[in-house]
Amino acid sequence: MLDGKIAVVTGSCAGIGAAVARHLSSLGATVVVNYPFASLKHEADCVLQSLEMPGIAVEADLSTIEGPKHLIDTAVAKFKKIDILVNNASVAIFKPLELATLEEWNTMSNLNGRGYLLVTQAALPHLNNPSRIVNITSSDCRFPKLTHSLYTGTKGMQDVFTKVWAKELPPKYGCTVNSVIPCATRYF
Repeated sequence: MLDGKIAVVTGSCAGIGAAVARHLSSLGATVVVNYPFASLKHEADCVLQSLEMPGIAVEADLSTIEGPKHLIDTAVAKFKKIDILVNNASVAIFKPLELATLEEWNTMSNLNGRGYLLVTQAALPHLNNPSRIVNITSSDCRFPKLTHSLYTGTKGMQDVFTKVWAKELPPKYGCTVNSVIPCATRYF
């Protein structure tokens, strides 16, 4: 079904990203597994070994300015194209608004907002027509919870990115842009 397709899945060494990577691989896609820090290499390698199709694991901290480009450049150097981009890497910090810090806002907005933006920008020139961009957002955008103010704000950026990109990008790049909006999941 996805034979010959190259899928880049951000934040895929655990949780939703790992499940997405395994599913895409089970459908025949070659998956680029992403992990942010050397300390998570083992987890990324375990995901890579569990895939049905051979893939690669790339260390790239997507909260940095350089990380998104490094991830995409490495994937394209190996596979020459991208058919599927799944923006999944995110971080969550939950606190009452009056206790939230600017450092926590920066941590979440750098990964949850700027990370999605920069990964997508880096991937655009390499999208194989037709291609798919899928942003993993959050049900918090529809059903906000107490103490989730900053997190929901950053997930809201992802939600709005999806809506705008779904109109802006298809005519230029031959892609579709959609989101998946999960409820809370157990991290494993």
